[in-house]
Amino acid sequence: MNMLEGTLPQELGTNMPQLLSLNIYDNNLHGALPSSLYNLSSLRNFDVADNNFHGRISADIGEKFPQLRYFLLSNNSFSGEIPSSLSNLTNHTLLVLSENGFSGLVPRDLGKLNALQYLLLGENMLEAGDTQGWGFITSLANCSQLQILLLGRNNFTGQFPISIANLSRTLQILDLNDNRISGSIP
Repeated sequence: MNMLEGTLPQELGTNMPQLLSLNIYDNNLHGALPSSLYNLSSLRNFDVADNNFHGRISADIGEKFPQLRYFLLSNNSFSGEIPSSLSNLTNHTLLVLSENGFSGLVPRDLGKLNALQYLLLGENMLEAGDTQGWGFITSLANCSQLQILLLGRNNFTGQFPISIANLSRTLQILDLNDNRISGSIP
Protein backbone atom coordinates (compact mmCIF):
# COMPACT_ATOMS: atom_id res chain seq x y z
CA MET A 1 0.00 0.00 0.00
CA ASN A 2 1.37 3.39 -0.96
CA MET A 3 1.02 6.10 1.61
CA LEU A 4 1.46 9.80 1.01
CA GLU A 5 3.53 11.56 3.61
CA GLY A 6 4.35 15.18 4.33
CA THR A 7 2.43 18.35 3.68
CA LEU A 8 0.32 19.35 0.73
CA PRO A 9 1.98 21.80 -1.67
CA GLN A 10 0.79 25.38 -1.26
CA GLU A 11 0.03 25.64 -4.98
CA LEU A 12 -2.27 22.60 -4.97
CA GLY A 13 -5.51 23.69 -6.56
CA THR A 14 -4.00 26.56 -8.51
CA ASN A 15 -3.84 24.72 -11.84
CA MET A 16 -6.82 22.35 -11.43
CA PRO A 17 -9.94 24.51 -11.78
CA GLN A 18 -12.13 21.62 -13.03
CA LEU A 19 -11.20 19.04 -10.38
CA LEU A 20 -14.37 17.30 -9.17
CA SER A 21 -13.04 15.03 -6.46
CA LEU A 22 -10.14 15.33 -4.01
CA ASN A 23 -9.64 12.09 -2.09
CA ILE A 24 -6.43 11.93 -0.07
CA TYR A 25 -7.79 10.15 2.99
CA ASP A 26 -5.89 7.62 5.10
CA ASN A 27 -2.35 8.87 4.57
CA ASN A 28 0.30 10.49 6.72
CA LEU A 29 -0.28 14.05 5.58
CA HIS A 30 0.00 16.87 8.09
CA GLY A 31 -0.08 20.62 8.47
CA ALA A 32 -2.78 23.09 7.60
CA LEU A 33 -4.80 22.78 4.42
CA PRO A 34 -3.26 25.08 1.80
CA SER A 35 -5.36 28.15 1.07
CA SER A 36 -5.06 27.35 -2.65
CA LEU A 37 -7.43 24.40 -2.09
CA TYR A 38 -10.22 26.91 -1.72
CA ASN A 39 -9.74 27.77 -5.41
CA LEU A 40 -11.22 24.40 -6.40
CA SER A 41 -14.76 25.72 -6.73
CA SER A 42 -15.84 22.80 -8.95
CA LEU A 43 -15.21 20.21 -6.20
CA ARG A 44 -18.06 17.84 -5.40
CA ASN A 45 -16.14 15.45 -3.14
CA PHE A 46 -13.57 16.53 -0.56
CA ASP A 47 -12.09 13.76 1.59
CA VAL A 48 -9.01 14.36 3.74
CA ALA A 49 -10.04 12.04 6.58
CA ASP A 50 -7.55 9.99 8.60
CA ASN A 51 -4.52 12.24 8.29
CA ASN A 52 -2.83 14.67 10.66
CA PHE A 53 -4.21 17.96 9.37
CA HIS A 54 -4.84 20.82 11.76
CA GLY A 55 -6.08 24.39 11.78
CA ARG A 56 -9.43 26.01 11.25
CA ILE A 57 -11.83 25.62 8.37
CA SER A 58 -12.35 28.78 6.35
CA ALA A 59 -15.41 30.67 7.60
CA ASP A 60 -16.62 31.14 4.00
CA ILE A 61 -16.19 27.53 2.93
CA GLY A 62 -19.83 27.37 1.88
CA GLU A 63 -19.16 30.04 -0.75
CA LYS A 64 -15.87 28.48 -1.91
CA PHE A 65 -17.31 25.05 -2.82
CA PRO A 66 -20.86 25.64 -4.11
CA GLN A 67 -21.09 22.15 -5.71
CA LEU A 68 -19.81 20.19 -2.70
CA ARG A 69 -21.76 17.04 -1.83
CA TYR A 70 -19.31 15.07 0.30
CA PHE A 71 -17.11 16.75 2.91
CA LEU A 72 -15.04 14.42 5.09
CA LEU A 73 -12.50 15.74 7.61
CA SER A 74 -12.74 13.05 10.28
CA ASN A 75 -9.85 11.81 12.37
CA ASN A 76 -7.60 14.86 12.09
CA SER A 77 -6.88 17.75 14.47
CA PHE A 78 -9.05 20.51 13.04
CA SER A 79 -10.27 23.04 15.62
CA GLY A 80 -12.44 26.10 16.04
CA GLU A 81 -16.11 26.47 15.33
CA ILE A 82 -17.95 24.69 12.56
CA PRO A 83 -18.52 27.39 9.93
CA SER A 84 -22.19 28.32 9.53
CA SER A 85 -21.53 28.91 5.82
CA LEU A 86 -21.69 25.12 5.37
CA SER A 87 -25.46 25.65 5.32
CA ASN A 88 -25.06 27.22 1.86
CA LEU A 89 -24.15 23.81 0.40
CA THR A 90 -27.70 22.87 -0.51
CA ASN A 91 -26.65 19.76 -2.50
CA HIS A 92 -24.71 18.42 0.45
CA THR A 93 -25.48 14.81 1.43
CA LEU A 94 -22.51 13.74 3.59
CA LEU A 95 -20.87 15.90 6.28
CA VAL A 96 -18.28 14.11 8.42
CA LEU A 97 -16.39 16.24 10.95
CA SER A 98 -16.00 13.63 13.69
CA GLU A 99 -12.83 12.94 15.70
CA ASN A 100 -11.39 16.44 15.63
CA GLY A 101 -11.26 19.36 18.04
CA PHE A 102 -14.22 21.39 16.80
CA SER A 103 -15.80 23.43 19.58
CA GLY A 104 -18.65 25.81 20.23
CA LEU A 105 -22.24 25.46 19.11
CA VAL A 106 -23.39 23.42 16.14
CA PRO A 107 -24.67 25.93 13.55
CA ARG A 108 -28.46 26.17 13.59
CA ASP A 109 -28.56 26.70 9.84
CA LEU A 110 -27.50 23.13 9.04
CA GLY A 111 -31.22 22.48 8.67
CA LYS A 112 -31.02 24.26 5.31
CA LEU A 113 -29.21 21.21 3.93
CA ASN A 114 -32.34 19.55 2.59
CA ALA A 115 -30.40 16.77 0.83
CA LEU A 116 -28.32 15.91 3.92
CA GLN A 117 -28.32 12.18 4.66
CA TYR A 118 -25.35 11.72 6.99
CA LEU A 119 -24.21 14.15 9.70
CA LEU A 120 -21.31 12.84 11.77
CA LEU A 121 -20.07 15.25 14.45
CA GLY A 122 -19.05 12.82 17.20
CA GLU A 123 -15.86 13.00 19.24
CA ASN A 124 -15.34 16.75 19.22
CA MET A 125 -15.81 19.43 21.87
CA LEU A 126 -19.15 20.75 20.61
CA GLU A 127 -21.56 22.24 23.12
CA ALA A 128 -25.25 22.55 23.79
CA GLY A 129 -26.97 23.04 27.09
CA ASP A 130 -29.89 25.35 26.52
CA THR A 131 -32.52 26.17 23.91
CA GLN A 132 -30.05 28.19 21.83
CA GLY A 133 -27.41 25.47 21.91
CA TRP A 134 -29.88 22.72 21.01
CA GLY A 135 -31.41 24.84 18.21
CA PHE A 136 -29.59 22.84 15.57
CA ILE A 137 -31.71 19.78 16.44
CA THR A 138 -34.86 21.79 15.72
CA SER A 139 -33.46 22.94 12.37
CA LEU A 140 -32.46 19.40 11.37
CA ALA A 141 -36.16 18.52 11.21
CA ASN A 142 -36.00 20.19 7.76
CA CYS A 143 -33.52 17.54 6.59
CA SER A 144 -36.13 15.07 5.38
CA GLN A 145 -33.53 12.60 4.06
CA LEU A 146 -31.37 12.44 7.20
CA GLN A 147 -30.46 8.81 7.93
CA ILE A 148 -27.53 8.98 10.35
CA LEU A 149 -26.90 11.57 13.07
CA LEU A 150 -23.83 10.94 15.23
CA LEU A 151 -23.30 13.38 18.10
CA GLY A 152 -21.66 11.14 20.72
CA ARG A 153 -18.66 12.15 22.82
CA ASN A 154 -19.12 15.90 22.84
CA ASN A 155 -19.99 18.37 25.59
CA PHE A 156 -23.77 18.31 25.20
CA THR A 157 -25.54 18.91 28.49
CA GLY A 158 -28.89 19.89 29.87
CA GLN A 159 -32.43 18.86 29.12
CA PHE A 160 -32.94 16.39 26.29
CA PRO A 161 -34.41 18.50 23.43
CA ILE A 162 -38.06 17.73 22.76
CA SER A 163 -37.58 18.71 19.11
CA ILE A 164 -35.56 15.53 18.58
CA ALA A 165 -38.90 13.79 18.08
CA ASN A 166 -39.35 15.85 14.89
CA LEU A 167 -36.30 14.44 13.10
CA SER A 168 -36.74 12.71 9.77
CA ARG A 169 -38.73 9.53 9.49
CA THR A 170 -35.79 8.22 7.46
CA LEU A 171 -33.47 8.46 10.49
CA GLN A 172 -31.89 5.07 11.12
CA ILE A 173 -29.10 5.85 13.59
CA LEU A 174 -29.08 8.49 16.34
CA ASP A 175 -25.98 8.45 18.55
CA LEU A 176 -25.81 10.75 21.58
CA ASN A 177 -23.63 8.51 23.78
CA ASP A 178 -21.12 9.79 26.30
CA ASN A 179 -22.58 13.28 26.80
CA ARG A 180 -24.22 14.71 29.91
CA ILE A 181 -27.80 15.01 28.68
CA SER A 182 -30.55 14.85 31.29
CA GLY A 183 -34.32 14.69 31.45
CA SER A 184 -36.71 12.31 29.79
CA ILE A 185 -36.81 11.01 26.24
CA PRO A 186 -39.68 12.61 24.30
